[in-house]
Amino acid sequence: MSNDVFEEAYEAPTAEGSATGNIDELLTPLLQTKPWVMLCSILGLISAGLIIIVAIFMMIGMSAIFGSDADGFAGGVGVGVGFLYLIFAAISAIPPYWLYKYANAIKQADTSRTLEDVTHALRYQKSFWKFVGIFVAIYLGFLVLGLVITIIGGLFSSL
Repeated sequence: MSNDVFEEAYEAPTAEGSATGNIDELLTPLLQTKPWVMLCSILGLISAGLIIIVAIFMMIGMSAIFGSDADGFAGGVGVGVGFLYLIFAAISAIPPYWLYKYANAIKQADTSRTLEDVTHALRYQKSFWKFVGIFVAIYLGFLVLGLVITIIGGLFSSL
């Protein structure tokens, strides 16, 4: 038995053609979700825009209504709450942005049919879910903090 026969029998497997055969299998579910991802993205961005409009009207309206008051405190509160709305709008615009990038990356992957573009699309999806996960964890932390403050406030008010 020669060395050539031995090397051929135990040669490492090659991946010729396997990547292109799997691209269609990978793209099919992504392409089926693309319209819904784009819809959620657009609606999320519209919602963030509406929050910005409400914040601006709140800041202007509260200042106009209560700003002429003796100390102007209520107008200042309106501006402060409006500013918080602007921060909330900025934060709430991040997930739809990632969804929009994800939908466009799916379109690019469909056009190019390369594994690299499919991977790129999935990275945008990962960024979306990472942000949402962090946001939910922070939100739950605030809920627990609010519950603790409520319990402590209830205990002190009963004394």
